[in-house]
Amino acid sequence: MRKAIRMFGKKLMFNSIPLGQEILHKCQQNDVIYPLSICYIETEYYKAREKIGEVGFSVFSQNDEDGVIQWLFSKIETPVKKFIEFGVQDYQQSNTRYLHIKDGWGGLLIDGDEKFVNYINHDYRLKNNLNTVHSFITVENINEIILQNGFYKNEEIGILSIDIDGNDYWVWQAIDCINPQVVICEYNTCFGYDKAVTIPYKEDFVIDKRFVNSYFGASAKALVNLAKTWKGGYTLIYLNGVNAIFVRNDLIATFVEFEIDNKQKLPYTWTKEHLMRKKMCKLVDVGSGNNLITVKEFLESTGG
Repeated sequence: MRKAIRMFGKKLMFNSIPLGQEILHKCQQNDVIYPLSICYIETEYYKAREKIGEVGFSVFSQNDEDGVIQWLFSKIETPVKKFIEFGVQDYQQSNTRYLHIKDGWGGLLIDGDEKFVNYINHDYRLKNNLNTVHSFITVENINEIILQNGFYKNEEIGILSIDIDGNDYWVWQAIDCINPQVVICEYNTCFGYDKAVTIPYKEDFVIDKRFVNSYFGASAKALVNLAKTWKGGYTLIYLNGVNAIFVRNDLIATFVEFEIDNKQKLPYTWTKEHLMRKKMCKLVDVGSGNNLITVKEFLESTGG
């Protein structure tokens, strides 16, 4: 059950009432004067909880990722406090900002809009262990960007977070220069949960927001299949209707694999009507030999 607490104009969302009450109590105890301090819950709090559904909250993340990430890294014995996140816009909503502000993580932020990068560079609330890059990310340039901005070949990092509303699958597949403990990647709920499909790679793809954001990215199943074979393999441990979270297989013993066909755990439904507006656009069926199909054919194959 989700609980919201509003402080200093910021609405904080929690998946569980006990967690929301705990955070509010700590705010009152500590006379919190700035919302960035709100969720300073001790690591022991997370270690005592075994179910991922009990720990979600949002300070800066789009949904409950902030709490889930805190829980994940309380379970990983030697977390690497370094991240790469791209598609961050102005970094007000992100998967790593809370780690940066609260826990001192540093890393690399990439966005294709120069005004957003300039905004981040002038955000006085951020620490000096961030590197920001203005670049439109492609399969061809992603590894070069990473290696030229503070990372070395095969370096282990804590989090790789991908959200570019387009070639997410192909860019993730192309990355070969880092070794993240956790990968977070946005997926397209409109593509459903049964088929492994993605948009075809187009270097200059930009989402067409006239079509209710329906034609972009990849299905959750496509990302799951990619994760299994990328590097040494990654296992899905959480879906929330927007982001899929994966843990590297050598760290997976502490966690429970998320069953992607367990749809009652997913908060959003598949909206086929949005996709019909793009019915003649192409999809790549990465689950069946990378065959090209139209959106219309995809919908027909799923009973749409």
